[in-house]
Amino acid sequence: MLIILPFRVLLLIALGLYLFSNVLHKYKNIFSINFKPVWLIIISYTLVVLSSLVLYTSTANDLDSKAFIPTLTYIALLLTLCYPFNALFRHQRFQFIGTLGEIVYSPFQVTFNQVLLADILTSYAKVFGDFYTSLVQCLDPESNFAITPPSANYMAPVFTAIPYILRFKQCIVEYVASNFTQKKSLLNALKYASSFPVIAFSALHRYNNTAYNWWLISVIVNSLFSFWWDVRNDWGLNFLDSDVWLRNGSTPKTSLRDVQLYKESYKYYIAIFIDFILRFTWSLKLSSHLHTYVELESGVFALEILEIFRRYLWCFFRLEWQVIKSNPHEYTSIPIHQYNN
Repeated sequence: MLIILPFRVLLLIALGLYLFSNVLHKYKNIFSINFKPVWLIIISYTLVVLSSLVLYTSTANDLDSKAFIPTLTYIALLLTLCYPFNALFRHQRFQFIGTLGEIVYSPFQVTFNQVLLADILTSYAKVFGDFYTSLVQCLDPESNFAITPPSANYMAPVFTAIPYILRFKQCIVEYVASNFTQKKSLLNALKYASSFPVIAFSALHRYNNTAYNWWLISVIVNSLFSFWWDVRNDWGLNFLDSDVWLRNGSTPKTSLRDVQLYKESYKYYIAIFIDFILRFTWSLKLSSHLHTYVELESGVFALEILEIFRRYLWCFFRLEWQVIKSNPHEYTSIPIHQYNN
């Protein structure tokens, strides 16, 4: 039996909390985080979600009570997150809320922590759309969680675009803060903006079949652009540079980079291959017109899981490149576990 949408959203959040906390722990030397309460929060959250899911599936004969279980779970988790008193890991909860607030409202300065979290949120873009649909279903007392509410046809794409809008805004803030000289930030903003046609043409495809061709072109452009940016700029690898393949000059350029914190080079090539494949599947998953069919829902859920794992993999090499850029003369080719010790 397919897990209903409200619980799929909560389970995807639990998966992300575990994976991304794990990667931050690997790079604990550059993050001032006390991980013990973080792990306790993740365990507590996961137990609440799983307990609610078990309770929901075990009350099949009581449809009235069953319908309220996802709603009460959402309310309980939201109230816990916003609980104002000095209990239930208040410092960690409010630190997270504060970072989210800075991503939304900060108009003058963008920190690396804000960028990293905003990038992670883009991997939850479809989950944002699912979250809207889940809220509408939870607020409808007659909902059986199997029918997509009509408003989701146009509001879910809007929610899906929110993470890209936030990341786009960050790039523009960086560009303005550089006195309009940092062209790379402008190009990065264009990369995030390339996701908007994918979302828009997919939504229009419900009403106009001619939008399909534009949607397909948008998927290809967004996927290739995002893949190139991942490899060349977020990871700092030379793999896609023309010099690597043309072998110009007396000293050929390495296809990776001169400094690698991971000793085994094959890990980089595997990461590049996985990123290429999943970048295309992720662009397809942004398309709301593919999600209206019940038989595709399990496949969409699987793609959401794969995208979270892709972002998890991306974070390792993104943080590695950030460490190297911040200390260009300090690091040599050493295994990452030695750096963390």
